[in-house]
Amino acid sequence: MSGYVWAVDPAVSKLAFAFASLTDPGIDVTTLITGNDTTEGERLGLLDRQVRIFARQCAGAWPPAVVWVEQASGRFQKPQLLYSIGVVQAAIFETLRCPVWTVPSGKWKRTALGRGNATKEQIAAWVAERDSRPATQDEADAYAIAYAGREMFVQRRWGVA
Repeated sequence: MSGYVWAVDPAVSKLAFAFASLTDPGIDVTTLITGNDTTEGERLGLLDRQVRIFARQCAGAWPPAVVWVEQASGRFQKPQLLYSIGVVQAAIFETLRCPVWTVPSGKWKRTALGRGNATKEQIAAWVAERDSRPATQDEADAYAIAYAGREMFVQRRWGVA
């Protein structure tokens, strides 16, 4: 098996990406900063274009086998985030033509850290133990999502979120 498991920790104005190799333990992280000072429809169209360009650029260095996008969660609904996640999933699929799945935070936390209710601090510490120094908490989350996504892919559980 070759290629990379991609992970996306989405937000309205920035997306943290991680790329986990299927042949070695390495995971690379980066962030795509998108604008959010436009109107809703314009912002979503801009997000679509930016994600498509970014995905094409990244595919050369990290050819994707599957992409995991964190599912929105939390006590309060955030429609703008939900719309953004849909745009990100569609843009990545249309650009890369590989499976794109959502994963709830409890699932990736349980798979990577062994507990579905891990805190931000616990996630950051877990990632730091692996000699990775993500620049932000979002990048730490993306790292852990990629780690869990690789485990699920290798175990052929990629469609079970």
